[in-house]
Amino acid sequence: MYKITYICQAVDENDPLLAVSVDWIREFSYHPEVEKIMVIALRAGESSLPDNVIVKTIRGSNHLMTIINFYKEVFKNLKKTDFYFIHLGGPYSTFLIPFRIFLRKKVYQWYTHSYISPLMKFQALFCIDRIFTATNSSFAMNLAKIRAIGHGINTDLFRINLIDKKDDLITSGRYSPIKNLDKILELVSKYNEKFKESLKVNFYGPTFKKDQYFKKNLLNKKNELLLDNNIFFNEAVRRDRLPTLINQHRVFISFSDAGLDKASLESMSCGLPVLTSNKMLAEILPGHLKELMIVDKNDIEGQLVKLNKLLTLDDQERLSLAEELRHIIKRDHTTPMLVDKIFYEINNYEKQN
Repeated sequence: MYKITYICQAVDENDPLLAVSVDWIREFSYHPEVEKIMVIALRAGESSLPDNVIVKTIRGSNHLMTIINFYKEVFKNLKKTDFYFIHLGGPYSTFLIPFRIFLRKKVYQWYTHSYISPLMKFQALFCIDRIFTATNSSFAMNLAKIRAIGHGINTDLFRINLIDKKDDLITSGRYSPIKNLDKILELVSKYNEKFKESLKVNFYGPTFKKDQYFKKNLLNKKNELLLDNNIFFNEAVRRDRLPTLINQHRVFISFSDAGLDKASLESMSCGLPVLTSNKMLAEILPGHLKELMIVDKNDIEGQLVKLNKLLTLDDQERLSLAEELRHIIKRDHTTPMLVDKIFYEINNYEKQN
């Protein structure tokens, strides 16, 4: 039975971007090989977790105090930790170097992103025993320690709901240049012009301070393209509200190539087709669905053709596609399945070392 120190950014079911951590911690705690989980997080909010989970927050008044608090928690639980598991990024595996070298504590990490920073390259080479990622190209280094094991989606929450499709397109995630949201505006403008339509598009997500200028430019671009009555920039919503919102739309759209987009998989779990340029999503799709949903983000004519195909599906075609998309997620990308794969790899590694 393992005692785990689980390290993440936030434990908060109301966080629009990081609520998934609660799902993962819960599934870890349910696993038959887990005795206890000590969670170290920068911050915590609302969550419902089993009795074998303890959450400690470490954010201090400044960066130095946060690091000190981190080490305090690590030392407190040193004898009660069999290995460390880091969810997403951060400097934590670097901080754990002494424990890995001198005490032979294993460090495992989940990370999926198309950009690997110099720090992450260093950590991948020297600080981490196994790196778990979603697809073969979701971690852009060629290392024997990388394991592509799919993603973890809460299919009980994100499910098909046969309600009226009130709006056309939806996308979710933070307002950021890396998401290529301006390309969605350009596509909608061209689509309305070509097909004499007036597509209604909803964006949902938070705006970080560093991205406020980008958000302002998006608003200006919306006005320039005369889309005032079509495009709605909404704030982030609680994750438990997202499935209903997703199901009220016809298509989820994303031109983000940063990693295997969890929001796209959640939409597929709700049965919604996805129009995307994300090559990592293409890796998990059969050929006919790649042809239907994957586009080149610079090929607007190809985007127009595929978007029109998705928007004009009849009711039976839409339902059949919804069931197929959900089947892919339930077959390969549920959170319990992901955690089982993680423990399978950890057990094999622990036996060998």
